Amino acid sequence: MPDVREKIRNLFDAGRLAEAVDHIRSLCKDVEARRGADWGPIANAAANLHDLATARLAALRWRTEAPDAFEPLLNAAHACSAARDEKFAINSADLLVRRFPGRPESWYTAGMIRAEFGEFDQAIYELKRAYALSAALTPAWDAIARLKPLVAGDPDVDFIAALPERSGGLAPYSQAAAHYAAAAAFDALGDVDRAFSHYRDGAAARRAGLKHHMDRVLGLMRNATDSFEPALFERFRGEGAESTGAIFVFGAPRSGAGLVEQILASHPRVAGAGESGVTRMTTWPLFDLRPLFVNDVVKQAEQGRRPWLGFGENFEVFSRELYNDRLFIVHRGPDLIAFAGVIRLMLPHARMIFVDRDPAEAAWSAFRVNYHGSNPWTFDFEESAEWRATYEVTRSAWRERIDGDTLDVSFEALVADPAREIRRIVAFAGLTPDPACERFFETRRQAPVESVYRLRTPIDTASIASTRRYGARLDPLRAAFERRGLAATRLH
Repeated sequence: MPDVREKIRNLFDAGRLAEAVDHIRSLCKDVEARRGADWGPIANAAANLHDLATARLAALRWRTEAPDAFEPLLNAAHACSAARDEKFAINSADLLVRRFPGRPESWYTAGMIRAEFGEFDQAIYELKRAYALSAALTPAWDAIARLKPLVAGDPDVDFIAALPERSGGLAPYSQAAAHYAAAAAFDALGDVDRAFSHYRDGAAARRAGLKHHMDRVLGLMRNATDSFEPALFERFRGEGAESTGAIFVFGAPRSGAGLVEQILASHPRVAGAGESGVTRMTTWPLFDLRPLFVNDVVKQAEQGRRPWLGFGENFEVFSRELYNDRLFIVHRGPDLIAFAGVIRLMLPHARMIFVDRDPAEAAWSAFRVNYHGSNPWTFDFEESAEWRATYEVTRSAWRERIDGDTLDVSFEALVADPAREIRRIVAFAGLTPDPACERFFETRRQAPVESVYRLRTPIDTASIASTRRYGARLDPLRAAFERRGLAATRLH
């Protein structure tokens, strides 16, 4: 109904996002008053607010009310996947290809969802079907290149290597995916010249289609360190929720934070929430973490209204809506570093793990990933260095200001001695040792397509010092980091 869309739009336009969450949730409770046309905008608005539980609920109701329509089914597949609901995500994907086999989006969506849950053979089959129906879906081959070993003599490798030539007339987004797929193939074959050329061209094509501003990208981190001064932690220490089950893993893209989450989530008492957005959803009243908004909450605290407790209790409620069968829940994501201050105030007993990796290695690894909808700075060496420098300043600030349970983990140390580091991580989390953590690669759970295959294989040393293979080609990356004061001794 128009009034539903208009009210949601008005709240978004006014920046009243916490109120928007409450409004959308109230709409979902009033099932009888809603019509099928309402559920789509409700589901989409909830997803934009990181309210994944509500987005899933609304999407499934839309699917139920319009069982023969394509859009509700597609929305349900995406919403259930985002909420880590494997049963309904796979079910919706199966229905898509069964009811709409002539639509390439059906096969592509089904393939990507199956890939996230580790069903590699079926995912590859469905992704190939998607490309066969639409040559513009080169992202299907970009995904395939990350879901299997690429070896000489494999017909798929030959096809992927020639993909950029076939894609020259396509939109930049499709051209970029073709370049990334070819780069992965040439990298696996040891042809670093052609691999680097395709990585460079793929990143250039992606940059051409992006409209992000680095000031906005870096704003959350800068605002957080301005707002959460040391005195704030002294004044409000211990005023948050009593929960001891939250574990947060911080790290730059491709730093190893996903690996640490996979290790912990392999324990039978732990669920991995990934980049669920629960923290962002909980803290909408703080908006972009500027002092203006944080000070409003501080005033509430000074009046005895205990807002940090409210944030913590809301966080627990939102988390349990998605993961109600585990005592511990792991949250991670590169944007999470900006929220470490509010996390400590609202959840004083939360465990925090900071994962570090050589900055040039992490940046080069991220540059080689064709991210969709996140991490836009990774396609540019200068922006990657600027982001990492700001991350390091933010991390340093939290190191000085935040007390409580924190653990530093080196990706390089984890790769060098997995058994020792896994024991450290598990013990810090307050868990009893479990062999499943050391055999994390056998754990079936959802993970991003760019990482899932690596998380399903034992740790090896191939990812250490990977920049060395590319030699002087990466001098601009190294120089970008050195100009921003990152230690040259850490760069290869």
